[in-house]
Amino acid sequence: MTISKVSESVWKEATNEMLVLAELPLAFVDCLAWRHFCSKVQMYKPHSRRKARREIVETYVSKKAAMKKIIENNRQRLSLTTDIWVCPNTAASYMVITAHFVDAYWQLRKMIIGFKHVCDHKGQTICDTLLACLAEWGIKRVFCITVDNATANTSALTKFKKEMMRLNGNDALILKGEYLHMRCAAHILNLVVKEGLTEVNSSVEAIRNGIQYVRSSTPRCQDHMEFDLSHVRPSFKVQIGI
Repeated sequence: MTISKVSESVWKEATNEMLVLAELPLAFVDCLAWRHFCSKVQMYKPHSRRKARREIVETYVSKKAAMKKIIENNRQRLSLTTDIWVCPNTAASYMVITAHFVDAYWQLRKMIIGFKHVCDHKGQTICDTLLACLAEWGIKRVFCITVDNATANTSALTKFKKEMMRLNGNDALILKGEYLHMRCAAHILNLVVKEGLTEVNSSVEAIRNGIQYVRSSTPRCQDHMEFDLSHVRPSFKVQIGI
């Protein structure tokens, strides 16, 4: 068994990364449980929430600078994906923008380059947010942008195409943006499945009602678990995999 001890700087960095990855509140580093754990395992004294916040922001800035350097060194067109998420607790809308490219070692890379708060889901808002994000990262050439089938996205990319070529010339897009707009295959498949389920909706509802009826009462659940299958037809047993 090998016992090793990391430096205090590495330990603090790992603590900050834990806060971010686990989506923990900054107050966690000040709580009694965390301080007791550190004392129990003879680790370093925990830093305060203010210092954790400052160091997390510094890490974000340095990581972003490193990502910018990678994009600048590649000097190639990037493909983008974007979608708008609505926070269930605050109902606030956030637009996520991800860049995709193949690096010099032929490895597919993806980077989240934008997580922007948006006031609405209109096409002009989406277009303006995309342009501002690309300007922030110094991206002037785009291959394609994949979005879902919302009407606002069609309007947004039509406006984006015109504005992108006006700002950066015809070389900003391939074939003047003829194939810029890519529709998300997963979203299309989801719509197809939903449409197909409407054909068997009555059967699905009947099954759900039966399950809800059994689970609404403890005696019914018990009776269901003790159901005697000896009187069930063999053909039905085969159908349900018994």
